[in-house]
This record gives sequence, C-alpha cells and structure tokens, in this order.
Amino acid sequence: MSVALLINFCACLYLTGLIWTIQIVHYPAFSHIGKKSFNQFIKMHTKRMGYIVSAPMLIELISSSYLAMDHKSIFFYANFAFVIFIWISTAFLSVPKHRILKSGKNKSTIAALVKTNWPRTVLWTCRSLSMFVYILNLEFLK
Repeated sequence: MSVALLINFCACLYLTGLIWTIQIVHYPAFSHIGKKSFNQFIKMHTKRMGYIVSAPMLIELISSSYLAMDHKSIFFYANFAFVIFIWISTAFLSVPKHRILKSGKNKSTIAALVKTNWPRTVLWTCRSLSMFVYILNLEFLK
C-alpha cells in the first residue's frame, strides 16, 4: 500500500468518525443550548472545529487528487469526486447555516443544519467503506 493511500484512508476514517459524532450528537445538541450563551458557544464551536477539521480535510483533498492523478482509475476518480462534493456541500450547505447561527439561536436553522449535513455524512461513510474494501482487495488478493 502506498503512503498516499494510507494517508488518504486515515484522513477519511478520521473525518468519517468526526462527521458521525457531529451528525448524531453535536448538531442536535445545538437546540439544547440556552439563547443567552448560544452566541458565545457558536463562536467557540466554529473556532475549535476549524482546528480539528481544516488540516485533515486539506490532507484528504491533496492526497485524493494525487491518487486520482497517479492511478488514473475510475475508483480514485470517484473518490476524488466524493471529496469535491463534500467540499461543495460544506461551502454551500453547512457554512451558510453556521453564518446564520452566528447572529443568534434559530431552531429552524439548527434543524436545517442537521438535515443538510447528511450528504457529507453519507459521502464520507461511502468513501471509508469503499476504501476499506479497496485496501482489503489490494492487500489480501495479491
């Protein structure tokens, strides 16, 4: 297994675990934070999530593009496309909801954030599963 594949797989697994935690626990918990402390909370959330998400997402993007260019296979093109769709979903679905929430607690925006986070959750899960199967085949069906 190449170093690039291992790095990409590790970043993907990390982000998949993180997105499931966000989807099932973190975003739904936004509704239970009081209005008075919500603005302070959302600022802290945005700052700290940036610390734990930015580098792995960049690593995933770079390693996915490298694998697609290096291997020139449908599998790696599809995986890179999934990463691009995740970035698009983040930019056009998640980030706008977070911007709205910076101005105050809004239950409908929180519900929309949970709902519109599903595409990222599904895409990262599909990437993790497909890469796991690919690596199993690569390592055990030589």
